[in-house]
Amino acid sequence: MTMEITFDNEKVAIAGYTMESIYEAIKDNFIKNGLKCLSDEETLIFGGLGDRQDYGKMIIMMSLLTSQDWFLDTASSWIFRYNGGYEDVLRQVKEKLARGELSWRNQWNKKAASY
Repeated sequence: MTMEITFDNEKVAIAGYTMESIYEAIKDNFIKNGLKCLSDEETLIFGGLGDRQDYGKMIIMMSLLTSQDWFLDTASSWIFRYNGGYEDVLRQVKEKLARGELSWRNQWNKKAASY
């Protein structure tokens, strides 16, 4: 199981970030949450360590990234591959946001800001 992420260089620059700072932040968060970086080329690819908690760790990272406006504003693709299939997570998250189905993001961000 892997998670693959690419970013739009122009959107990253407009948002005031550098690709290096974004790659570093993303990699640090995946590693902190017990996952490993398999590739840090144009496409960032992360995978599990081969234990039973890998799926849960991936779900935690999906929740974390879903709650970050800067991530959703700058990512150009976000794919979760598992069991021979895949999910276009970025498309799904943006569709749910448009329908108002991710109201939990507000609570998540309020809690994170209070730490």
